[in-house]
Amino acid sequence: MNAAAPAQSFAGRQALRVLIIDDEPVDRERCVRFIKQIPGVDSNVIGVETIAEADQQLRLGRFDCVITDYHLSDETGLDFAAKHHDDGDPPIILLTGNGSETVVLEALRTGVADYLIKSSLTANGLQRAIQNAVEKSDLRDSVRARNETIARANQTLQKRSNEIQRFYHTVSHELKTPLTAAREFISLVVDGVAGDINDQQREFLVHAVDCCDQLAMHFNDLVETARFETGKLQLQRRPGRIEKVVLRAVFSVSAQANDRGVTLLHHLPPELPDVYMDDGRILQVVANLLTNAIKFTEPGGRIELTVTRADADHVQVSVQDSGCGIEPEHLDHIFERLYQVPRAEEHATGGGLGLGLCIAKEIVELHGNRLQVTSKRGQGSTFYFSVPVAHPHLPNPEETFQ
Repeated sequence: MNAAAPAQSFAGRQALRVLIIDDEPVDRERCVRFIKQIPGVDSNVIGVETIAEADQQLRLGRFDCVITDYHLSDETGLDFAAKHHDDGDPPIILLTGNGSETVVLEALRTGVADYLIKSSLTANGLQRAIQNAVEKSDLRDSVRARNETIARANQTLQKRSNEIQRFYHTVSHELKTPLTAAREFISLVVDGVAGDINDQQREFLVHAVDCCDQLAMHFNDLVETARFETGKLQLQRRPGRIEKVVLRAVFSVSAQANDRGVTLLHHLPPELPDVYMDDGRILQVVANLLTNAIKFTEPGGRIELTVTRADADHVQVSVQDSGCGIEPEHLDHIFERLYQVPRAEEHATGGGLGLGLCIAKEIVELHGNRLQVTSKRGQGSTFYFSVPVAHPHLPNPEETFQ
């Protein structure tokens, strides 16, 4: 013979505590009887006649559900519901003598979980209403508890984020000063100010200067990232020539490209319009994209910087390389802070913190556009963005954006 299946709990409970408010003893006892008939549940039902007595019971203990008549000797059931509709209060079921639409609408506005007509009240109907009300209340409490947990976790994350930002500032400011001093002293030695040095010593010291410059660049990236996160980065946008910005960026990385053995080309069409930009920040973006392309392009490779008129309102800048490319699963993440593409370092020259593309993306977005990329593993990458044309009718020819 098969063993009997265990009885399912009622609304997730083996025990149920219900408060009934009704000044009619017959109706009150009928509700008690119906609740006691719930199978597999230890029901503790307390009946009172007035709202004052009900309030006292609620102060003494927790109830899973409250059933109240509409007409009471001291107040109405809706008066009671209006006082006890906050989070943490038990769900309320209203018993009415008739199905008046006005009473029903008022009950729903007050936050009553359900309403039942006394004349047609049955054990199944009452039990089903209690079960639904309790389950909804439990779900509401669960959601509230989860939201509170999320809020606390968010506060903790915000605190940690603030700590990280303060750390960025501390590291950059406290270490940048002695680093600058160290670089200057090394440069003096390289220049022979402290006496003659041989070629091997000069070579070692030049490498030391390069390392200082690389560290200074990383510190600057940390400060920039902190400025973005705190909203303290400011743009000075004004009409300017994109050609000048592009040529300055190409010049700044030419030596690096030559050392890497990479061909660097640029294409500038004639008669480009003025664009609306912070030229220093756009220079930073273009130089970053070129440096990144050089870093991940093998010797003998090719990089092309192209400026085109995207449409009547935008000029597009693109940097295309013949480097190692990026696998599809990484394309959505390369603009994230500190993200490094796995195994890309085997093709790269030089190091980085994974902040350059993140900073470039933020600068482009502050200009009202998006930094985008297309790439295939082993076939190179193309990074591109647009800047708005400076039309003569644009208001505020110089603006500050934060």
